Amino acid sequence: MALNEMDREIVDIRERVHLLLTAASSKKLIRHETKKALEKLQEADELIEQYDLPEPWPSLCAYRMGHLMLRTASTDKELIEAKSNFAIARGSKCLGPLPDIYNLAVLYRLHKRDRQSIKAPFDSAEQAIERLEVEKDPRLTDHTFNLLELATYFSGLSYKDLEGMGFPQKRLSISSPWMLVGPDAKWSRVVFSETEALTELDGLMRRGEYRSAVFFKLSDKNAELPSPLKRHWKYKEKDWQKAAHQRLRLLSLSMLHPTCSADTLISIVEGKKGEDPLPNSLSRLKTLLKKDLSTLTGINENSIYDPSFSGFLRINPIFKIFGAVECSAIHLENDELM
Repeated sequence: MALNEMDREIVDIRERVHLLLTAASSKKLIRHETKKALEKLQEADELIEQYDLPEPWPSLCAYRMGHLMLRTASTDKELIEAKSNFAIARGSKCLGPLPDIYNLAVLYRLHKRDRQSIKAPFDSAEQAIERLEVEKDPRLTDHTFNLLELATYFSGLSYKDLEGMGFPQKRLSISSPWMLVGPDAKWSRVVFSETEALTELDGLMRRGEYRSAVFFKLSDKNAELPSPLKRHWKYKEKDWQKAAHQRLRLLSLSMLHPTCSADTLISIVEGKKGEDPLPNSLSRLKTLLKKDLSTLTGINENSIYDPSFSGFLRINPIFKIFGAVECSAIHLENDELM
């Protein structure tokens, strides 16, 4: 399955949606800019629906739309629209209990005298908190501001005076950023949390056009993560299999930098500390990766790498590979990601 025009279009649309969501987050922190932020989100929502992007994009966009709608909603119709967005946002575990919590504000304003109607969603939010895994992905710009913001959502008081009070952010700060790598190097331009990366990888696995692709997960070698999240890969609908850490690192880097030489590749992974995380024999590692991919996929070893490529290593475009990669696993720091 060679990289086709549809693949190239999807990866561009995905990046466009990410930029729109980022722009909306910036706009919502500026006084009197809620309407413009909503316009950015509506544009993103149309692209998500038109190109059928997988999770977490539908949930992230719907959650932010519902969030902003609560700022200006003054009628039951507007509140019901916000409620619909939070229902969509519950479709992805990456948001944890947040959609349920904000949905409580909608229901409280719709049913102020009927506490029983709030009981079920309250229980749902409580259960979601219990299920929530500990994440190092801060979502709140400032806790005290967000508590005040939530109070306006419940009470229906005007949000007008709160616009612009949130702390501006140049970009989302994630303590342990992840990315996706794919057939096009552009996949890596979107950096997000571990949960979001794994959610999108799972969404891609469910798409019919990628059922014959290779998928892998690569976390930092020193990360304390459950075994399935460390260094595994799979082909088609087979079970996840353990994979060698160094070989997945080489695979990830070859997809991030598909045209670089062996010397350039080594300089990239050595990092600022002058370490040598790859074995001295890069060619030997390349051979081992080829053998492992051949064993995993059943494809002849001679067909694993692109025979027409004169550089060091490029995966043959006859098949597709997608990976969720923790940036620190390949020596990429936060300030190198943007």
